[in-house]
Amino acid sequence: MLGAELAGPPAQWRTGEVRAVDWGDESVGMGAYDGDFATTPVMREDHSGRPVRIGPGELSTVTYLVRAEPRSKSAAGRAAGCRVTYRSAHRVYVEELGADFFLGPMRR
Repeated sequence: MLGAELAGPPAQWRTGEVRAVDWGDESVGMGAYDGDFATTPVMREDHSGRPVRIGPGELSTVTYLVRAEPRSKSAAGRAAGCRVTYRSAHRVYVEELGADFFLGPMRR
């Protein structure tokens, strides 16, 4: 992956750290994680600096995580997804992936 950024975020947000995590055989539910990716041991090893090769018809155990960071205390809001730039062979692609990013008080 060459880069990632939030798609359609509120003005008071910025794209934070991008990390690639290899979950292996672990079954994982996506959601919010701690501020520095340090609580879950597998989250500490970042694979984003090296290529992730996926063969035709295969699934990858590597998941890319993008952090939404507030620029102010009143940063509640939503983003529509993530814009990812990657290379396959000698071509560069940009894709927008839908995902619901939300910052704000926990709802019960």
